[in-house]
Amino acid sequence: MKKSSILFIFILLLCIGLQYETIYYTDGSRSGAEYGLMGVSIFLALFYMIPALYFLFRIGKKWELPKKVLILSLLGGMFLSGWLSSFANTYIHDLLGVLFPDSPFLNAFESAIVAPLVEEPLKLLPLVFVLALIPVRKLKFLFLLGIASGLGFQMIEDIGYIRTDLPEGFDFTISRILERIISGIASHWTFSGLAVVGVYLLYRAYKGQKVGKKQGLIV
Repeated sequence: MKKSSILFIFILLLCIGLQYETIYYTDGSRSGAEYGLMGVSIFLALFYMIPALYFLFRIGKKWELPKKVLILSLLGGMFLSGWLSSFANTYIHDLLGVLFPDSPFLNAFESAIVAPLVEEPLKLLPLVFVLALIPVRKLKFLFLLGIASGLGFQMIEDIGYIRTDLPEGFDFTISRILERIISGIASHWTFSGLAVVGVYLLYRAYKGQKVGKKQGLIV
């Protein structure tokens, strides 16, 4: 496939995601108090987002990774992986509800089982587009791109949780975003970075290079 076609598909998916992620804030359905609470919550979230972005691009510059590659991976995590994961999780939840109605096991563990199986591959999807457009091969570059995609996913997910928490009131919304800020120290960005390394090592093992499959599976 030509790079122009790949770029068109990538931009199209990003535009769909941009509308999906922002429509809830621009449809006029929120009260002034809710917008105020949302603003306070997002301001708090910036206390981890800004330092995370700073260190991401600082390391990228130190490693001489093109900034545009990082930006595309970050945007892909925000506006491509997010909405695709949301739809996939919803459809799988509905399907499991039909196949296994009133299952105590699924009621207890569905989110813990399904979410990683859906989200981790989809958080790596932006890298497929980015690497097709701007090929990079070094493992440390791929690791950083995985972190960028995971961080973008993490940021847009946190903003989405703020929106869904608004009806619960001030105390609940603020406490939840504080909880997510603390857990953000090791969250989606970590998982995606490690997942990229694991896929890379397994690929090298498949090609017969000097990397064991066990290393890839462990990562």
